[in-house]
Amino acid sequence: MISARLIGPVFLRGIEADLGVHDLTIAQGDGRGATAEALVTDPGGKVLGVIATRASRPGMGILGRAAPEILAGLAILIAAATVLMIRVSGALARMERNERDLTKARDEAQAANQAKSQFLANISHEIRTPLNGVLGMAQLMAIDELSDRQRERMAIIMDSGQALLALLNDLLDLARMEAGKFELAQSPIDIALLVKSTGAAFEGMAAQKGLSIRVEVAPEVEGAWIADGARLRQVLSNLVSNAVKFSDAGWVSVHVEASPSGLCFSVRDTGIGIAPEDLLRLFDKFQQVDASSTRRFAGTGLGLAITRELVELMGGVVRVESRLGEGSMFQFELPLQRTDATLLPPPHSRLGGRRQG
Repeated sequence: MISARLIGPVFLRGIEADLGVHDLTIAQGDGRGATAEALVTDPGGKVLGVIATRASRPGMGILGRAAPEILAGLAILIAAATVLMIRVSGALARMERNERDLTKARDEAQAANQAKSQFLANISHEIRTPLNGVLGMAQLMAIDELSDRQRERMAIIMDSGQALLALLNDLLDLARMEAGKFELAQSPIDIALLVKSTGAAFEGMAAQKGLSIRVEVAPEVEGAWIADGARLRQVLSNLVSNAVKFSDAGWVSVHVEASPSGLCFSVRDTGIGIAPEDLLRLFDKFQQVDASSTRRFAGTGLGLAITRELVELMGGVVRVESRLGEGSMFQFELPLQRTDATLLPPPHSRLGGRRQG
């Protein structure tokens, strides 16, 4: 089957219209001298002639007809780029203003926090000095012969003074921690003896509520360990005090054993437990699980916050597990190291048996 098409003036005019060129001609030879050409060959490849144009700028016709669309497209692109640039510039300007505002707010917050910490430290020192004088005189007066009524009143003065002193000490600790001036004193400590004496300090408080204190020290804990004994006792005292305060029956246990990183301490109780939604804010400063005006348990909400800060300063982490009505378990691990150095007696803590918030 052979198909053919007549190449003549009608064909050339169609190509001119399609391609936007002019002056197409059909010529024999190889089309030399033409600006652009297309060879016409037979099935054997023999050149029969050329379709050529001698226009000096054959593409200008196409470009001329497409110019309006091209210019419109460029105008749209330029307009879009301009709008985008304006928006980006505005966004960058807002980000820069926001960054300046955030930096200013951060600096102001840091300055306010530092001022608050300094105020707490100053006022706590100013109050503690006369308070120590009051407690000292109360102790001297308690030595004298007093009537039963006077001795009862003196006991109330001393208990109230000790509670206030404990609060001031907590505020001082908090102020030093926030100011970054809190330092740990590392020394060889008999951890087993420290844990046992801490538990014993709360036996009287527990007995008044019908609770028993259980202290369990694993055999591998015996010996000397490098630690800040006073701060370790403070952490344990906070946890044991809370366990006794929030338990009405049953027992409170203190357990310590070796762990891969050092020592693991656990304080368990059979108390009222903690709701899951309260666990999230349990270690926040000045937070109480029961924040109502008629709450059953007193306290400032600083005990557990300071406990977490102290444990983290010593390189550990505090964990808590609890269920309402089934008690709680507070646990923390410390990266403590053994030592062959001479053992020091457990430091006498100002915190032993004091009320915790």
